[in-house]
Amino acid sequence: MQHANFRTPTKVVVTSLIVGTILAHFGITAEQLMHEVELSADCIKDYARKGFAWAWPSLLLGALVILPIWFPFYILRPPGPKPRITHPSAAKAGRSRRAAPRLVMNEAVIVTTATTTMMMVQMALISGFTPKRTSE
Repeated sequence: MQHANFRTPTKVVVTSLIVGTILAHFGITAEQLMHEVELSADCIKDYARKGFAWAWPSLLLGALVILPIWFPFYILRPPGPKPRITHPSAAKAGRSRRAAPRLVMNEAVIVTTATTTMMMVQMALISGFTPKRTSE
């Protein structure tokens, strides 16, 4: 069984091979497609360079904040495999045992939070509280 991090790239590679084989069977090449959409290899390289130049500073800035926070937690975590939490209703959900409980729990938390927040606003408005955006 493949690790979860390799499933999606594997699916993309296999699907790309299948589509590429079908297109090659009909005589369609990458050069023809790029000519149809008015792209060239130099244009794609230029877009890739611009995208990297745009993303790199933000990536570094985020890493400077996130890595010092994440690393101690990673080092100090307890040894051994992660516990697998299964929910009793997961078997009835028709999905994997790990996906169903998270979905059920997340929806329950979201609905409760939204309901609680709306009730607080409702009670404040009923009691005569008028919200203001500026401090006095």
